Amino acid sequence: MAHTTRQTAHIDSKDLTQPPIALHTTQRYFRVNRRDISYLRFILEAYEGVAVLTTVDPGEGIVKVVIAPGSERLVAGVLDALCASRDILVEPLPDPPSATQGNA
Repeated sequence: MAHTTRQTAHIDSKDLTQPPIALHTTQRYFRVNRRDISYLRFILEAYEGVAVLTTVDPGEGIVKVVIAPGSERLVAGVLDALCASRDILVEPLPDPPSATQGNA
């Protein structure tokens, strides 16, 4: 009977003791029609792990999109496609809304 040996992957224990590499999310703010907030949230959530949408001011339609590291181009492409197809209008905001605006 032939003897077989199993090969296993070698894991360097040093790698497990090192702190993880810090990856930072990107936060972008947008104004959308308030009726489109849920629609945009569902579209972004369909891309699991890519972005999370939070409503900052529901009355003004201001939302914050937190984008996973390395996913910025994908999110920009999705938003561009939605605007190009005229499904929704997404207006980028240059700065985070002021603290005087409501939070939801």
